[in-house]
Amino acid sequence: YAIHRLFVQRHGWHVKGLAPQTGDWSTSAPALGMGDRLPESLRDLIEEELAKDDFHLHEIAVLAATVETLIHGEAVGRLESTYMALYRDVKVSLSRQKALQLIDTYMAFFTAGNNISYYTSARAHQFRERVAKNWPYWNGLQGLVREKQQQVAPGASIFAFSDVLNIIEAAHEQLGSRVAEGNCRDIESRLLDIEEANGTGRVRVRDFYSHFLHGGAWQFRERIDYL
Repeated sequence: YAIHRLFVQRHGWHVKGLAPQTGDWSTSAPALGMGDRLPESLRDLIEEELAKDDFHLHEIAVLAATVETLIHGEAVGRLESTYMALYRDVKVSLSRQKALQLIDTYMAFFTAGNNISYYTSARAHQFRERVAKNWPYWNGLQGLVREKQQQVAPGASIFAFSDVLNIIEAAHEQLGSRVAEGNCRDIESRLLDIEEANGTGRVRVRDFYSHFLHGGAWQFRERIDYL
C-alpha cells in the first residue's frame, strides 16, 4: 500500500499488482502480486522479510526504487520495439518530425496497453491515428510530450535514441497525473451539465446513465451499487 501511494503521488502511476483489485489488500501474496515483474531472487527475499513481519522503511524504499528501475527497463524495451516496428535503427538519429511521430506511436500503444511487436509499420501508424482520433485526452498527451521535448532537448533538430528515451521518461513522470487531472475536470464539467435545476449538486441516476449512452460521457458507467 505504501508503494502504491508513493507512485500515485509522485508519478500518477497505478501499477498493476500494487493496487487492490476488489477493494481489499491481499496478505496471501506478500510479493505485492507483482508476479514475474520482480526477479525470483528479489521476490523470495521480499516474501522472507514479510514473513518475519520485519519490513521497515529502508526495505520499502529499496523495493520502491527497484520497481522504478524495472519500469525504466520496460520503457527501454517498449521503445526498442517501437523503433523495430517502424523500421527505425536505434543507432541512427532521427529528425524532429520523425522523432515526435515515433514518440506519438509509442505513447498510443502505451496508453492503450497494446504490444506494438505484433503490428506491421502500416498498422502501427493506423493504430496511432485511431487513438489520436478517439481518445479524449490525446491532445493533452501530445502537448505534454512537446513540452518535455522542449525541456529535455530545447531547440534540437536531430534526436538520438537516448534523446527520445529521455523525452519519454520525462513525459512518463507526469503522464498519469496529467491525464487524471484532465479526466477530473472533464467529469466535473459533465456532472455540472446534468445537475438538477435547483442547484442541489445532485444528479439523477437516469440522467447519469443517459449521458453515458447518448452524451459521450464514457466515464459514467459505474454500477448503481458502486455509486
